[in-house]
Amino acid sequence: MIKNEVGKGAIFLYIQLISSMVSGYIFLILLARITTPEIIGTFSLLVSFSEIFANIAIIGLPDSIQHDVSGIKTYIFKRKKTKNKLTLLLDISSNQFKWEYNASGQCLLMQHTSANPKNWNRTTTYTRNLYYNPDGTLSKIVKENDGQIETIKYSYAK
Repeated sequence: MIKNEVGKGAIFLYIQLISSMVSGYIFLILLARITTPEIIGTFSLLVSFSEIFANIAIIGLPDSIQHDVSGIKTYIFKRKKTKNKLTLLLDISSNQFKWEYNASGQCLLMQHTSANPKNWNRTTTYTRNLYYNPDGTLSKIVKENDGQIETIKYSYAK
């Protein structure tokens, strides 16, 4: 499954690269038709210098981001997006994590469910529902831990 996702990502990157090159070529042809050779030369010089400086600026950066350290794992989040909500899901062995965000990017729900390794039939769920005021400030958080509910209300001094 991961190989398919990587393959799809590589295809999209390749398509983006080719379309960028083709659109740049078309732009240069149009620019050549409406301007003088001096402007084309200046434009080409600026593009060349900007590419050189951009490549110098990122020297080593991609290698520093990608690392193979046995103690650090890579987690793949599942992302579900609807018109008004974004949901992120993460499964790590016997743990499931879930986050929900509204269209404004505010977190509405944080949930963690884990199976008890000593008793696999028993699961523990921790849920946090977040509520917001019309001005975007946090109004309250309702915590639920295995049926016990606790509410934290927020008020703001003006």
